[in-house]
Amino acid sequence: MPALSPAVRTIAFDALEPVDHSLPVALCQTTAAAASSERPPEQMLEAITVAIEALQGYVQLRSQLLEHDRYTSSADRDAAILAGDYLHAFAHASIGDLSADDAQQLELFRVFTSGSNALSRAYLEPSSGLENSGIDRYRRAESQLSESVPAVSAPDAILAGIAAELGATAVDATETVRESIRTYGYSLSRALAIASLESSSSSDESPHSIAIRVLSSRTASDIPGGPPTASPDELATGTGRELNYSEPIERELEYARTALETVYTVEQSAGAAGTLARTTETDAGSGDDSGSVTPRQTGRSPSDRPEEGRTERADPRPRERLERATRIPFDGVLVSNE
Repeated sequence: MPALSPAVRTIAFDALEPVDHSLPVALCQTTAAAASSERPPEQMLEAITVAIEALQGYVQLRSQLLEHDRYTSSADRDAAILAGDYLHAFAHASIGDLSADDAQQLELFRVFTSGSNALSRAYLEPSSGLENSGIDRYRRAESQLSESVPAVSAPDAILAGIAAELGATAVDATETVRESIRTYGYSLSRALAIASLESSSSSDESPHSIAIRVLSSRTASDIPGGPPTASPDELATGTGRELNYSEPIERELEYARTALETVYTVEQSAGAAGTLARTTETDAGSGDDSGSVTPRQTGRSPSDRPEEGRTERADPRPRERLERATRIPFDGVLVSNE
């Protein structure tokens, strides 16, 4: 950031989340692996990751300016606004630096720009951000959340949906899969934000951090600097400890799981069609069934999911990690609410 003044540069750098602690980055990388057996080129995935990092920094700065009043002096506020604008522009420029064919790059731009527009609307009017994020096709209006549940930042959830969809788009997933993946990211982020209100102490590892570890198939010791714990801001938000957050959390998780079911269904249908075509070709050439092709397993069906209590593998398949992220981070929270 050589063109920025020292004050603006410092604020911009401080707004950047470490990659290992970023839920949107973990979602992008995992959905890219889950949506296709072929991993995108490392250079492409790195450029998308950089774009997500910058956009996440922009979201953090905007939230601090509009929701938390972190910058009190006019000079600091001006510097924070400039830093946010720079990160927003840098994120778009990173997509432009992708090494991809024109059609794929255009589609990544479309996803990124659509999500950026939804973020802008969300800061002006939270319900508008939801309506224009593409999520409303899968879920009820935000206003239907229980009034007893504190409002959860829509921009963070929209950002998670953008990151998840970018990962799927990078591997040329179908539009149906991408939309479902976007809903998954949005709903999982919402559930994690609500679950953070149930953190019992500042020493607890946050549900958010646990989800990152599950998605990335890492342990707490694998994350430099240690896993994030529940922050004082998160603990202060849960002013009514007598409130029951199970219902809204489970509702968000149901949205996420339903979205995954759509991904399973689409991929299994496509796999079955491809297998039928390959088998027909083999039969025509051999005249018998000896050359039949075994369908490639693109993901686990709901009935194949790991059973409760089963020992976890060191590197579970991406589809399994997406499903586990809707369970493991919420175990203690949902039990405490029963």
